[in-house]
Amino acid sequence: MFNGSSNIIEADLSEFDGSKVTTMVSMFRYCDNIKKVNFGEMDTSSVEDMSFLFDHCEKLESLNISHFDTSNVVRMNYMFSACDSLVTMDLSHFKTPKLEEIHDLLSYCHKLLYVNLSSFDTSKVKVMQGIFYCSDHIKYIDMSNFDGSSVTNLQYLFGYVNVAEYINLRKFKIEEVNNVILKDTTINLPNSA
Repeated sequence: MFNGSSNIIEADLSEFDGSKVTTMVSMFRYCDNIKKVNFGEMDTSSVEDMSFLFDHCEKLESLNISHFDTSNVVRMNYMFSACDSLVTMDLSHFKTPKLEEIHDLLSYCHKLLYVNLSSFDTSKVKVMQGIFYCSDHIKYIDMSNFDGSSVTNLQYLFGYVNVAEYINLRKFKIEEVNNVILKDTTINLPNSA
């Protein structure tokens, strides 16, 4: 829709009727000057793919997605990748019972400090590769309801996330994961819960 539009600084889609939209793939991808997006109460209940939605929105600082209905979303790959100006990402309102793909969700978000994914249902997700890859300043990550029972690839899940003070993986049972690839997924977790 706006893919590659470098002249957009703000977008207000609060009046947009999204009730029949099934894909939001690359909607704002490479909108490298956009700073603020307001979806208001836009209906996203039919959306199945949100991959690359904000990929490389390097100046994005403010994002109103609090009313997103993610109940039918299957893919969120690279959804916020390289959003270098985001400091906080609270997705605790996302309900994701159909989610299958989530790799590189928040990779290369260099200013990101706080992430809350506590409501995510990941019971059908097989690949969690690089979710936080190179988001090297994250201090707090809440993945308290993540279910790893279907996961086969965790490669670079926390790759180069070296300063985290708190990562909550309370329900994530690594022993339930088959064929795990953990290359470069080592991290010091002194205060993990």
